[in-house]
Amino acid sequence: DGYLWLATDDGLARFDGVRFTIFGLAEGLPSLQVLALIEDRAGALWIGTSLGLSRLQNGRFDTWTTKDGLAGNEATTLAEDPDGAIWVGTVTGLSRYQNGQFRTFGKAEGLNDKRVRLIAANRKGGIWASMFYEGLFQWDGTRFMSMVQQQNMPRTRPIVSLLQDRRGNLWAGTSRGAVLCHEDGQWRQYGREQRLPVNAVRGLVEGADGTIWAALDGSGLYSLAKGNSPAVWQRTDFPKG
Repeated sequence: DGYLWLATDDGLARFDGVRFTIFGLAEGLPSLQVLALIEDRAGALWIGTSLGLSRLQNGRFDTWTTKDGLAGNEATTLAEDPDGAIWVGTVTGLSRYQNGQFRTFGKAEGLNDKRVRLIAANRKGGIWASMFYEGLFQWDGTRFMSMVQQQNMPRTRPIVSLLQDRRGNLWAGTSRGAVLCHEDGQWRQYGREQRLPVNAVRGLVEGADGTIWAALDGSGLYSLAKGNSPAVWQRTDFPKG
């Protein structure tokens, strides 16, 4: 819609290029603490808050809570899958909103751990879910599979960031400065030997030229250029002043 939307602890902020507009309790949000934010393919804004899931569409807020079938009210991470379903990760479970109904996933679908750290959509279908205690899982359409047990993913610190690049490769950043890449059925791990510091990798994005960018807690921005050999991460130094 041309606006920049921001999740804050004081509500939902919209920037039009000149001024900010704040949306809060008076406008229909259930809580001022906004924890997650995505825009779906129809242009609706989905907002995860500390007191439920909201959707802003056509100027109206609608909200869902555990009373409507949501796994938990503290919605900390959101994703839209290729089928248009909205997945909601909470501190007490994982839910999917599709065709006006919620479905919650648990032990029957392969998830023993209820606390969801992060979810990300897979363009080939389904999602990945990073759980607090049991690692990374992939939804195959019928159940969740452990990436460690089923796809020989190295055992690492918790996964705190995820990226699927244009070629379909999965990148995962950990809480202790490692980045893993799943390509052609094999895992590759980057760490201190490739010049990454031991800090949480909070964000991963792909540049237009295929460069992978990683944002690390307290250590700045690092990049890995496509095709570089040896594969060494470079720190980006910003001008001072």
